[in-house]
Amino acid sequence: MKLRWLILASLVGGLILAATGAAPASASPRLCVYAQERNIHKGVPTGHAFVQLLPDSGPQAGSRNLTYGFSPKEVAKALTGSPGQILNDSKHGWEWKLCKSVTVDGYDKAARAISLDRDRRPEYNLFKFNCTDWAFKIAKEAGITDLPSAKALGTNLLDPEALANSYKKLYAEQGGRNIPGGNAVWKNVANVYPDNVADPPSPVINIDSYADITLLAFTDPRVIAHAMDMTAHTAVVPPVVIGANRTLLVSLLRLGTKPTVTEVRFGDGSRQYQKRTFAHSYRRPGTYRLRGIAIANATVYRFSLRVRVVRSGGAVSTATTVPHNTPRHYHFPEPAPVVWPLPI
Repeated sequence: MKLRWLILASLVGGLILAATGAAPASASPRLCVYAQERNIHKGVPTGHAFVQLLPDSGPQAGSRNLTYGFSPKEVAKALTGSPGQILNDSKHGWEWKLCKSVTVDGYDKAARAISLDRDRRPEYNLFKFNCTDWAFKIAKEAGITDLPSAKALGTNLLDPEALANSYKKLYAEQGGRNIPGGNAVWKNVANVYPDNVADPPSPVINIDSYADITLLAFTDPRVIAHAMDMTAHTAVVPPVVIGANRTLLVSLLRLGTKPTVTEVRFGDGSRQYQKRTFAHSYRRPGTYRLRGIAIANATVYRFSLRVRVVRSGGAVSTATTVPHNTPRHYHFPEPAPVVWPLPI
């Protein structure tokens, strides 16, 4: 007899292997990588990525609740580093998924990696190791190395929104339809959970997408501040006049030493990310609205200023101070205890 199936139900109390006979030659376990998109109207301010194991034989053959995601234990520390946690995401909302056939050994390696990470709780950090990094790690353990790009524009960070956009492109290439079987992208047209329960997914707040966090900081900083147990603050910086093709320097003061999220949109289609001082030159005279955001010091800070570009003028430097506001300490209800799938 061959020890084949690493039962993830054993996460309750240690690793357990189920002894089964050899599977038929045609049998093949699979691993799916899910992507949830931002949807403010449904109460989902940022996206999320997670994985699902689909065993083809053994006591859990046909099970669809071996679905797991990585998230910060303390969302307020998602940027600076928080103990991570592995949750059962069988009831998590999603829009897109891509399933791949894997070998038995690949399946076992992925299952073992999930189990080990649940026990040792790797650190969650949006910039270094977030939900999408973890999902790609588990896929790689299973032998899947050809997932579409999940890199957020301009940052090289893995991001669930970027993964969802890649899935959309693949979905369009396959004719904009779901194709049963095979290794095709699947769209959640029926609005079901990963375990195929017919009830619609409930709102879940995740702090897992750099692109979504910055977008919300620009459009509605209160939403992302609430999700991260921070305060929101907006400001208007005094206007400046600068010469065309001269350098405008915009500095963010009092950012601190911990990791932060920063971005400036210059109003002419140009934008820059993750700087303390932003430098830009406008080629054409005119009036531009510069907008910027900084998430630091327990504050989601959004600022704007009017830039008037004239034909003859000098370079300009301006600065704005990121406030140190006291967090509001929003209290979220404690999540219900996770019920891990048990062996049949």
